[in-house]
Amino acid sequence: MRGYEAWSYGDAFADVYDDWYADVSDVVATTTVLAELALAAGGPVLELGVGSGRLAVPLADRGLTVWGLDASTAMLERLRARPGGERVRAVVGDMADPATTLAATPGAPSTFGLVACTFNTLFLLTSEDAQQACVRAAAGLLAPGGAVVVEAIVPAEGLTGVERVLEPRTIEVDRVVLTVSHHDPARQRVTGQHIELRESGTRLRPWVLRYLHPAQLDALAVAAGLTLESRWAGWDRHPFDTASTAHVSVYRRAGSVRAEGGPVR
Repeated sequence: MRGYEAWSYGDAFADVYDDWYADVSDVVATTTVLAELALAAGGPVLELGVGSGRLAVPLADRGLTVWGLDASTAMLERLRARPGGERVRAVVGDMADPATTLAATPGAPSTFGLVACTFNTLFLLTSEDAQQACVRAAAGLLAPGGAVVVEAIVPAEGLTGVERVLEPRTIEVDRVVLTVSHHDPARQRVTGQHIELRESGTRLRPWVLRYLHPAQLDALAVAAGLTLESRWAGWDRHPFDTASTAHVSVYRRAGSVRAEGGPVR
């Protein structure tokens, strides 16, 4: 998509994100898992693609030190305006290279007990190189015993042809939101727009995703020196299986993976 930049998604969705995506996961269940992982490592939290602070603020409410990085200044403005948002250390930066931003930020830690990238946020990096750089950077920011957590959908298998979709997302008395998308399975990329129509005018909200299958994510992790410790079907920690449509994956540096509930080796 010509003209699409790292901040385009956040800038386009900042004013509606909390309304449209408030229920994408149970915030209590999500932050309970993330907090347990962070506390076990004894270090601060870094959320990549922190957005409006849907998870970061509740984590800070639990007494954790939380840093959040996002490419979109509009999203970070929403975070700062959220009640409790001042407790999150928010910085503007590229998820593919968070270390550079953090190194230039006074007071930022050099390592974290938890690096989290939730709700398909890794897929907002639209090339394999950028996704690999992000995973590698996350691994490099881990404190001893720390964990990288990725939450994402499980893409459907067997898609071979280009697919184009036009469908209504929202139909109300005073507005209609249409979703237009183009899926290129060879590139594992979906390009789309949410088109919001009102009497007062039209608003375009562009998005691009480069999805990964779990095995491909595991390969990026291995290349970054990480090993899969746990994979669940969701934040309730139900077992992941071939019927799962999403996954929560916990990675640690190779050699520090622990058995469920056991000490770090």
